[in-house]
Amino acid sequence: MSESENPTLLKGVFKSLKRFWLLIIGVVLVITLVIAWPLISNSPVRYADINDHFKYGSIGSEPLNGVPYWIWKV
Repeated sequence: MSESENPTLLKGVFKSLKRFWLLIIGVVLVITLVIAWPLISNSPVRYADINDHFKYGSIGSEPLNGVPYWIWKV
């Protein structure tokens, strides 16, 4: 029996190839997210010393707009 005489065999091959590529795409997406997560996550920096936090710490306004210009214009 050839593949043209057995259409269910051909459908099964295409179905398994589709599953294989979906699995590959899923694995690539998961690996990409695991690698990119530290780069896109926004979390504050933790300092061990309160003085270092005071000197180098963030006020938390940078991600959206930053500190307004009129505050610095004295």
